[in-house]
Amino acid sequence: MQRMLGLMRKAIHDYDMIRPGDKILVGLSGGKDSVVLLTGLARLRHFLGVDFQVEALTLDMGFGGVRQDLSQLEALCQTLEVPYTIKATDIGPIIFDQRQGCAGGPFTTPQRNWAATRWPWAIMPTTRWKPSL
Repeated sequence: MQRMLGLMRKAIHDYDMIRPGDKILVGLSGGKDSVVLLTGLARLRHFLGVDFQVEALTLDMGFGGVRQDLSQLEALCQTLEVPYTIKATDIGPIIFDQRQGCAGGPFTTPQRNWAATRWPWAIMPTTRWKPSL
């Protein structure tokens, strides 16, 4: 983890990625990438020298009408002292059952629009981030 923190710290510094007062929302799926990102940012808060906030969010997709057991992620966020929000949705069946086989893949404009009308923070940029050179 020390090596990862060093790489994160370098990238944040080199690309001016975090500024004082920033509030960073990490989409926490429970996968390795989101857990490492959240853990790294939570630890960097204490020694980066920039005052910023970190929060975590998990979208419970509602597969099969059963809610996910997210107790391990809740415990992680509590340990890291990171506010954690779980948003229960029924978007899983809409994307993967009702839209199955549609052209354009599962994440087409209607699904993005559907999510955006329910949660304003769900609007995602469609362009790739490029570091300034």
